[in-house]
Amino acid sequence: MGCGVGEAMQRAVLFDLDDTLHDRAAAIPMFVVSQACRLLEMQVPDAVRFAERFVELEERGRVWKDRVYKELGREFPQARHADERLLDDYMRSFPKVCRLRQGAAELLRQLRDRAVKLGIVTNGRSDMQLAVVSALGLGDLVDTVVISESIGLRKPDPRIFYNALTQIGVEAQSSVFVGDDLRSDVEGALSAGFKHVYWFDAAAVAESDVPPRTSRVTGFAELTERLLPV
Repeated sequence: MGCGVGEAMQRAVLFDLDDTLHDRAAAIPMFVVSQACRLLEMQVPDAVRFAERFVELEERGRVWKDRVYKELGREFPQARHADERLLDDYMRSFPKVCRLRQGAAELLRQLRDRAVKLGIVTNGRSDMQLAVVSALGLGDLVDTVVISESIGLRKPDPRIFYNALTQIGVEAQSSVFVGDDLRSDVEGALSAGFKHVYWFDAAAVAESDVPPRTSRVTGFAELTERLLPV
């Protein structure tokens, strides 16, 4: 059973960024292709395998890219002295291929029209995540952006959620969270006391492992129906 705005009028909806608002799964392949072209220009052989290892090593964004490129430099000797250039290329180029998930902007606008406070709580490097937020046009749609590097806390630590809630002046009991990761987003938000958590379950978690006070959704169309019932 969902808990929509119309049912209990939650005062805030907080979102994860990557693979929730931001369609990161679509952006990474586009970036990898563009960087593979640069690797060929740098005469790095086996650029395709380099790109594949990049995807493997970065673990869906969980590993910072300076560490990823240092490891790639060890595995690919021709790129050993290019890790800083490749990292700079990532920092400049990746935000350019970022896109919102379909329906995300529309839902944010509808929630704002109903005076619902909005925020983003994300793990990652501050410079990169802020660049992605800007590229996606989210700065004007949300009330706060809390990034793990900036405050020294990472999801699922409930304190990072408390930080965001404090900034917008809303209690967890009157808020919901939207994410995609069972541990970082779902368990983290539940431990912080959120009323309900909606999540995009890419990992296809078994029904028996789905926590209470949560609802799995397939996309923003379904999420909109849950949050904004007619």
